[in-house]
Amino acid sequence: MTDRVLITGGTGFLGSHLARALCQAGQPVRVLARPTSDLSRLSDLDVEIVLGDVLLSNTLPEALEDVKAVYHLAGMLGGAPVPDAAYRDLHVSGTLNVLVVAQASGAKRFVHVSSPGVLGPIKNAPADETWPHAPSNVYEATKSEGEKLVLAFAQRTGLSVTVVRPEFVYGPGDTHVLGLFRAIQQRRFFYIGSGENRVHPTFVDDAVRGITLCETAGQAGCVYHIAGPEPVTIRQLATTIAQALGVSPPRLRVPRALATVAAVGLELAGTVLPFDPPLSRSAVNFFTQTRAFSTARAESELGYQAQVPLIEGTQRTVAWYREQGLL
Repeated sequence: MTDRVLITGGTGFLGSHLARALCQAGQPVRVLARPTSDLSRLSDLDVEIVLGDVLLSNTLPEALEDVKAVYHLAGMLGGAPVPDAAYRDLHVSGTLNVLVVAQASGAKRFVHVSSPGVLGPIKNAPADETWPHAPSNVYEATKSEGEKLVLAFAQRTGLSVTVVRPEFVYGPGDTHVLGLFRAIQQRRFFYIGSGENRVHPTFVDDAVRGITLCETAGQAGCVYHIAGPEPVTIRQLATTIAQALGVSPPRLRVPRALATVAAVGLELAGTVLPFDPPLSRSAVNFFTQTRAFSTARAESELGYQAQVPLIEGTQRTVAWYREQGLL
């Protein structure tokens, strides 16, 4: 057994940042990548690429051979226009495939990257890891199924598993929230409802630090929330992004009911016309629901501490977007 680790989902935003951090720490890294994956985020890193797919279990033994730990990040973000079954295949069936081969290969540690979204919208925030699952969409539901599967598998087999839930990760390299930055820059952003609901942005460096701490210090069978220094309201988030962009903060408000009707109409139009709807029901939910989380367990058991405040994180993100010609 070597000290090599395997990352699934390592070609994506968060996974590639994790690979970079591990390489910088002198850790031998192997990345599982589909033949069609874009490897550009890893092009300057000394990582071993093994072609395979979490959905095809026969492609996994080579990737898992002689690894001490697995970071399982392979997943699909909510809001993607794909069938519900695709989420379940990836988040549940794919996870089981990796678990089974990891156990058979003798891996000592398995870090499963889940999401606080398994708890659904939060009332009486902040929520900790003991709160019951209450997913509100197919992404959250299948992440919930995958997380429960991982913990049950570990209990049954003895595989040392830790679950980590990083929340609303952003930073250089991310394009998932690029649309939000562009809308604010172009003064097209508007609040849905009051804008006083809270979200919990986490700069990617903090998320990566929390994930690696789960491998080195996480307790087997435990779940840890990893989040930024503090939750902020949508108004605070938009204002901070506007400041980083050097534009005036948004002011326009639209009632939620009106935004929902518009989102439904745009989604229907998007099924027959060649365009991505600029507003969706999932976006309406994001901008009107509170999702704020306690990181007390991660702080006490892992030694985790968020280090990048929102104002610094947004400035670094804007700088990267501009370097890439995205803003």
